Amino acid sequence: VQSVAFSPDGQRLASGSDDTTIKLWDTTSGQCLKTINIGTPVDYVSFDHTSRYLVTNTRRIKIATAVTKSVVQLDGLVKYGYGLGQDKSWITCNGKNALWLPPEYRPSCSAVQELMISIGCSSGRVFTISFSRDV
Repeated sequence: VQSVAFSPDGQRLASGSDDTTIKLWDTTSGQCLKTINIGTPVDYVSFDHTSRYLVTNTRRIKIATAVTKSVVQLDGLVKYGYGLGQDKSWITCNGKNALWLPPEYRPSCSAVQELMISIGCSSGRVFTISFSRDV
């Protein structure tokens, strides 16, 4: 596990790990409510202020309010807004390739915040891209 975060109401906890999964936990019972396989290691996870989205180092994921399945593949979830593709060579928008990143600009770490993506490169460069809107 590389990252943990409480939902704004404190009723759920999200954990992100190197095994490419995010787990949602019930904080009262300690029960795992859902496992989401996003196909890439999760270095950072948090809830947005509405608890309807999980924000990771590579993308923002819309999650259902009611938990209905115990294991969910990313393909079954709505990929919302800007993020990084699985191999980190593309910036994506709504799950589709939008901007190709040359090898020297591919992230060793990253952060996603709605219309902004910050990328840290192995060369030591850090840059932020701001988009004007979702397409």
